[in-house]
Amino acid sequence: MRLHSRDLLRAFALTDGAETRHGHLYSLPALEANGIGRVSRLPVCLRMILESLLRHLDGPHVSERHVLQLAYWQPRGWRSESIPLIASRVVLQETSVLPLLCDLATLRDAAARNGRSPERIEPLIPVDVTATLQERRATRTDPEFRHLMEWAAQAFEQLRVLPAGVCTGQQTLLERQGVHFPETLIGTEPRLALVNAFGMIGCIVSDLEAEAAMFGQPARIPVPDVIGVHLHGRMDVAASADDLRLSLGARLGRVSVQGQLVEFFGDGAESLSLPERATVAGMAAVHGARAGFFAPDEATATWHALSGCCADEVETFRRYFQSQQLWGTPRPGDIDYSQVLEFDLAEVKPGTTWLSRRQHRLHCPGSMPQPRADLPAPRQDVGMSAGPTWIWSEGSTRIVRSPFVDDTDPNRPGLLPIEDARALLIPAGDTSSMRAAAQACRDQGSALIIFAGTNYGAGASAGQHGAAKTLRALGVSAVVAVSFDPDHRTDLVAMGVLPLQFSPGDSAEELGLQGHERFDLISLQQPLVLRQQVLLRVHRADRTTIECQLLLRIDTPAELAYLRPGGLLPFLLKQLLAD
Repeated sequence: MRLHSRDLLRAFALTDGAETRHGHLYSLPALEANGIGRVSRLPVCLRMILESLLRHLDGPHVSERHVLQLAYWQPRGWRSESIPLIASRVVLQETSVLPLLCDLATLRDAAARNGRSPERIEPLIPVDVTATLQERRATRTDPEFRHLMEWAAQAFEQLRVLPAGVCTGQQTLLERQGVHFPETLIGTEPRLALVNAFGMIGCIVSDLEAEAAMFGQPARIPVPDVIGVHLHGRMDVAASADDLRLSLGARLGRVSVQGQLVEFFGDGAESLSLPERATVAGMAAVHGARAGFFAPDEATATWHALSGCCADEVETFRRYFQSQQLWGTPRPGDIDYSQVLEFDLAEVKPGTTWLSRRQHRLHCPGSMPQPRADLPAPRQDVGMSAGPTWIWSEGSTRIVRSPFVDDTDPNRPGLLPIEDARALLIPAGDTSSMRAAAQACRDQGSALIIFAGTNYGAGASAGQHGAAKTLRALGVSAVVAVSFDPDHRTDLVAMGVLPLQFSPGDSAEELGLQGHERFDLISLQQPLVLRQQVLLRVHRADRTTIECQLLLRIDTPAELAYLRPGGLLPFLLKQLLAD
């Protein structure tokens, strides 16, 4: 029997009494009642993601396989797949937003050149730009950047510049056409990790993934392990939230949580205040976790009430999560986790914070998420740029048109075959002269390939997509690696750069590459298909030739759709201008 989201739509009571009002939700208990998975045993954070998959099941990005994959999640199963995460809002850090705004302004120029209204280039979901007070002061001392921000705030209806110190203008629970659902936030703002303390899913992604999400494209995350942290006991009344952060962080640092979800449970988790939970959630992200999650409970509802939500809104929040069996902090034995860590809150000693005064702190009272989404965005007079398109200054070296929007270049990356290419870099090569070498190769009309080792791109993404954009700007057509950092591989595809993986046992070293060879990349299938084989032919200086098989790491239909026109930005332009 084929699964459809409409079959899982259920009513739930918003109020009691003679005039009971009802809302609707995509029911997780109904999924389990239909014999699909032991959903009630899944970690709460995974069930939140599963609800999003159910809600988008009949759309273009979520398949039945994705739903079943998560519904039948095994705590210690083999992880080889990824799942789409579709955002309801994107949160961007002001200090790194400039390249994205240049992309948006260039897309609007392209729309106008194609005879379309520039306003067709508009984010499809709300976008918040945030900054601490210190960051806002720093960015606003640059008049050119300030004018660009002010132009964007008035030019794009969906984009808001939040007041300094406000991390998110969150709603937590949304309602569209009578269907209620929790917010899913993704973005580049590091403090986004704090919202996981408030019964929401918030994931930090690369700039390119955030840019795609603004226009309805999903971020993709590997199916994760979920580490349960059982908090028990009580903190000393003299201990601070930062004392907790340091002590619990030391415990978490002894295990590998990189890329995993961490869920806090037990009486100790329930006893923590919302500021303490936010501090802990931020700490988990610092240690590499994709999220540090607390289930929604009465403390969350009380916070909503104290923050300005009316009684009906708080009651709807409570009843939604109760109806989904997501309400309340789990107890030991309730959930099947990949691993359980024990932590006694009584171990948190007061007075340890001063030892780490110089360490960066994600949480401070001024950065607590705010409960309402109706915070006004500044609307200021920006002179020449107060219109639908940005007026470029030809003398600017920072605010310039994006070179990655035009998809008419016949030599763009992302196309096979690639012939007579040169190696820009091999694993033991010198990176200091890459730019000069790239220019020399381009002057000769040669395509460029980078050869790399294991986990290529690790540390170059996670909100810093400049690495992938830099490669594209250098003219790199493909990266051949032993393995890829998942986030960076996604960014390469978004920039139209082919990620190719050596067969097991092969590498640049095994092939004896010196960097002076010539290379051909020959597709074994036309048109390109997912995860197809590609032949690498190496022409040595002594006129001998060797060949090896590579795997094209285009893993999803969405990635293939990005690649065909030359990358994410040309893809978005075609989508947004389509009739």
